[in-house]
Formats: sequence, C-alpha cells, structure tokens
Amino acid sequence: MQEHKPRHLDVDQLLNLVNDESARPDLEKKISDPALHMKAMLRSVYEERRWRAQHDFFDAVYRDYQRDDLRERPFLIYGPGNFRHKHWQTADVIRRLKQPKSIETMGGSHKEIGIDHAWKQHYDDPLSIEDNSINVVYASHVVDYASNKNNDFFFKDVHRILRIGGVFRLTSCDVDLGLRAAKTADFAYYGMSHIQRGESVYRRTLGLDGKATPIEWYILESCSLVTRKENSTYYPPELCADFLWSDDNVYNALDLATELSDSPLREAIGGRVNWSNPNKITGMLREAGFSEVMTSSYGQSCCPVLRDTRYFDTINPGMSWYVEAIK
Repeated sequence: MQEHKPRHLDVDQLLNLVNDESARPDLEKKISDPALHMKAMLRSVYEERRWRAQHDFFDAVYRDYQRDDLRERPFLIYGPGNFRHKHWQTADVIRRLKQPKSIETMGGSHKEIGIDHAWKQHYDDPLSIEDNSINVVYASHVVDYASNKNNDFFFKDVHRILRIGGVFRLTSCDVDLGLRAAKTADFAYYGMSHIQRGESVYRRTLGLDGKATPIEWYILESCSLVTRKENSTYYPPELCADFLWSDDNVYNALDLATELSDSPLREAIGGRVNWSNPNKITGMLREAGFSEVMTSSYGQSCCPVLRDTRYFDTINPGMSWYVEAIK
C-alpha cells in the first residue's frame, strides 16, 4: 500500500493565493531555510493558540447570559460584512443580487445566508424586530453612508429595540483626524488606508513622486460623492482645498458636500455621503433618548462581549472614533 504524503503548496501556488508577487523573495527564503521555516511554523502555532484562548474565553463570557436568552440571539450587528456568529443577528442594506445565493451589501458581495434582516437605511423604516428585545447592538462604519435625517431615525430605532440597560456601540472614521492631517500636511495619515490599492496610489498619497493628491481630496472622498465624476457636482483634486476651507466653520462645508452628493448615485454604488466625529454622534444619541452616552476607545467597550477584537473594532482603528450609548 502506497504511503500517503501530505500535499504542500509550492511558492507559486502560495503567491497565487495572495496575488502578491512582491512576497516571493521572503517566502522562498522561509521555505528553503530550515530555521526560518521552523520560526514561521512556530509563529503560526502561537497565533492559533492565541486565537483558541480568545475563543474559549469569550465563549465563557457569553455563558453569563441566560441559556434561554441566548437561544433568541439577543445581539444585533448592522452592516456585518462577512461577520457571522452563532449568538448574533445581522442586518444589512441589500442593494442587489449579484448571482444565485449571493447578494451585494454595503460591505461588498456576500453569500445570502446569514443576513437576518433587510435594513432599509435610507427609507426610515423600522427594523422587523420587537421592541425591548435586544441586549447589545453594534454598528461599524455605517453612519457615513446615510444622511443626518436617516441616522436620527436609525438611532431612535436602535433605542426602540434595545432592552433597558442595553448597549449600543458604534464606530466610524473621525473627520477631525483627517482635518488635523490636512492642517499639518500629514500625507501619511491617509497613506496606510490606501496602500493596498497599489504602489502608484501609495506613492501619490505620500507625494513620493512630487505629485501628492491634496489631503482635502481624501477628506471629501471619505464623506461625500463630490470627488466622483459621475456626481452632478464634481470637484477635481486641485479644487478640493478651496471648497473645504471656503467657510470659517469647516463643518458647514462638509454638510454642503453631503447635500451635493446625489442620492441615486449613493444608492447605486453604496458610497459614503456623510461625516462624523464623537461630538456630533454623542449629541445625536442623546437626542434619540439614550440615558447615558460616552466616548470609548479601541477594544475598550463597557460590554464584555464587544471587547472581542477578533470581531469588533476591526476597521481602521487608527482613524476611528468609538462611542457607546446605554438605554
């Protein structure tokens, strides 16, 4: 009987998986050098052990909830992307079907299985969840895709479905950090978030070729559609600074950029059309009726299950604000 040997991927196959030829020299060295190969394997083992320890720990944290309560999955995440968890319900904007059993949401294309509630973010329709039935709600980088009016309704609907004492944690990009970067000519601030788009974008962001895109363009691109040629009002990079600083109160200019973002285009591409910072969001949450509203930080939720950073606070933590509200 022929002995079965495990199949190992070669360098070309591994590079095809990540679609990154630049990794070849380092990968070939790790595979050919026994010491480096062992080091890489040990790192993988330690990472797996760390992940397993976190998994077991947070499984125990969920057991603090009543078993009957857990069966009802009293945790809800808006805009989950590929997030799936046995205790969590999901709500997302379903823009269109991409192919059989696949949908396109605000976070990209995903399998249809796992989206529990179709969220009509731009139509002020309540989610199909009973009042006072949810313990914890989490929303990451979704408020920038809707108008202030839509977000007002969203916050009030979250307040409706939460139980007394329930926690609402939300996060998104802090426009104040971008404005500070513009004032200090910190081109590296937006550089990291764009590096995976390719070397040419990376060089342009940092100005390594002497033709850096103005930081004001990145600010407006992150909270409106006025930087897109398809929009009825379009500002090319060289005009973005004049537009952004045209008002003594820069937030008025940001509000105007939101107003100039075409709704049909927003719905077609799922683009960001609004700005946010902690001060704006905390004020809106108080208006929505929450009894306690507080700023937070990465991984520092007042709710134990939300401190699992394998699932939560994963998007651009260095560029984001974090806020929590209690009903």
